Formats: sequence, C-alpha cells, structure tokens
Amino acid sequence: MVHLVLIVGHALCGVVAFVVGCCILRPPSTHRSPLFLTYAISLAGLLLLMFAVVAWDWALLVTGQRITFSLLCVLGLYTGWRGLQAHRELAQRHPEWQVRYIDHLGFTLISLFDGFTIVAAIDLGAPLAVVLVAGVAGVAAGIAAMNVVKSRVRRAAVNA
Repeated sequence: MVHLVLIVGHALCGVVAFVVGCCILRPPSTHRSPLFLTYAISLAGLLLLMFAVVAWDWALLVTGQRITFSLLCVLGLYTGWRGLQAHRELAQRHPEWQVRYIDHLGFTLISLFDGFTIVAAIDLGAPLAVVLVAGVAGVAAGIAAMNVVKSRVRRAAVNA
C-alpha cells in the first residue's frame, strides 16, 4: 500500500509539474508567480516521492534495478537543479535571460515528457526496443518544441 501511495503521488506531481511547466514557458512577470511556485513545489514533490519509493523498494531490487533507479535519482537531482536555474533566470533577468530560462525549464519538461512516454510504453508491455525508441522520440520531440519556443522568444525580442 505504501508503494502504491508513493507511486501515485509521484505521478500526480509529475503531471502537475508538466502541465504548469507548459503554462509558464511564456515566462511569468515575476519569480514569485503562483504558477511558478506550483511548478516548483510539484517538481520537488515528484523528486522527493521518487527518492522515497526507491528507498522503500531498495531491499527488493536486484542489482540491475538498483543501478537503474540510482541513475534515475541522479537524473532527478539534475532535473531539480535545472528547475532551480530556471527560477534564478526568472528572478535575475540578465540580458537574454528568457532563452536560458526556456533552456532550463525545457529540460525539466523534456525529462517529464520522456518519463511519461517510457512508462506508458512499459505499461503497455512494449518490447525493450520500442521503449528505447519511445524514449529517444520523446527527447527529440521535446528538443524540437523547445527550439520553436526559443525562436519565437528571439523574434519577439528583435521586434520589441
């Protein structure tokens, strides 16, 4: 039961972080934005719950799973750091801050989206090759989407 609660909480936080993160791709007017705060709290919740579920299950995991989940936790820490960097860019607003903000926020969104696509492929019983293709396709789609957003920001800055 504890495992299920941790997983459901992790997934809910991930969905909230992704949806709200998409809403703040157009940067809020302040780093104290309620939407950015919601994004940050849900991203932190996702990470804390991921660490909790890995710790809860650790004794049941075989070596390969332990390595995989350890690497996912490292990726989670880096993703959280990128979320903090997005906040820093939003707060400091140095020249061309918007592109850096989108880079940081975009990394977190791509990570979340990729997690969704990989988990969906696994849950659907897809073979490993399909799971890998889904993961790579998720990253490629995310990078393409972030490049579109960044080009719009650059055009808006030139036209301003």
